Amino acid sequence: MLDTTARDALRLAYDFAPPETERERLVCGIFSDVMKVAPVGLDDDFYDLGGDSLMGEQISLMIQEKTGKDFAVSALFDYPTPRLISEFLQDSKAEIAPNSHPIFVVHGKGGYTAPRPEFYAGLSQGTKLVMFELPGIRTRTDYPRDIPAVAAAYVTQIMRDYPTGPVLLSAFCAGGLIAIEMMAQLKAAGREVPGLVLLDPSAPRRVLDRHRLQSKIETGNANTLDRLRHRLRYTPRTPNAFDRLRDRIERGLRLLATLDDARKASRKKQGAFWKYRDAGFRILPRASLIVAYRFAWPAPYTGKVTIIASQQRAKALACETSVWQRFIPNRTVEVLSETHGDIGQANAGAVAARMEQLLLEPLA
Repeated sequence: MLDTTARDALRLAYDFAPPETERERLVCGIFSDVMKVAPVGLDDDFYDLGGDSLMGEQISLMIQEKTGKDFAVSALFDYPTPRLISEFLQDSKAEIAPNSHPIFVVHGKGGYTAPRPEFYAGLSQGTKLVMFELPGIRTRTDYPRDIPAVAAAYVTQIMRDYPTGPVLLSAFCAGGLIAIEMMAQLKAAGREVPGLVLLDPSAPRRVLDRHRLQSKIETGNANTLDRLRHRLRYTPRTPNAFDRLRDRIERGLRLLATLDDARKASRKKQGAFWKYRDAGFRILPRASLIVAYRFAWPAPYTGKVTIIASQQRAKALACETSVWQRFIPNRTVEVLSETHGDIGQANAGAVAARMEQLLLEPLA
């Protein structure tokens, strides 16, 4: 193979273990093809070989394509070697122990999140992290078109894989809107959710604009034009035929614009959309999710919520007139990083440790 590094040059601290079964040879081959290392042994660790999030995405996709079995990107932390992956594929049912308390985490804007090793390292030994992925993002299957439908897919996954016990829920960035929607659905399903931890959440401009205009109406500060603009642009809880038609048109136009951004990114070979295409992920479900965020308007959740915030966003997240006051009025904001990027990078370990502590405290 061109531009391939010899395994011996990496000076790994363990001996080469050759694959023996067809499945093991397949997984070792996938590692070698993606990571440009040859040969790859059964016990060679993904991270020791220089793995990063993009390589993880490619390995995840290739395993699914070649075996027909699901293998999420986040599973690489629990199964980082070809041997462990092969064993997982042999018995790929969800392995959540009956008495365990896994932490379910909603992805950010892109429909999936692959936390860095530092994030996993911040968790206690034995803590199970279940990372949601947008349905249809890696397979030619249908995908949800709005935030309630995304939330319903994840609630269904929880009910299937973890049918009893408390639900420990967190979310990265824009995924906070999905998590808030999930809280209402979990409550309706009779599930106990001791608390919710959001990791530096954000809301699209359309959601923020709707909140500002609606707040003016609610406080009696809106004029006739404000009320007309609100009624013509935003859908009430009980939409009529006009509302449905307007939303369908606006969603369609937004989707076309987002797909055009993807086309431009592919031409320039840069940006998040190019990364997606290069990794083999489907662009349409991701574009649809980005549009869906713009139309999100979850019912308020009045239970306890803790936000682990960056200094960049803390003021807006704590503001009593912000959209977060509307959606999660009973919230506490804790600052653990300087920038939003540091939440999942420089301060990832501390963020993960605090997230776990907050979610487990009510169960102590």
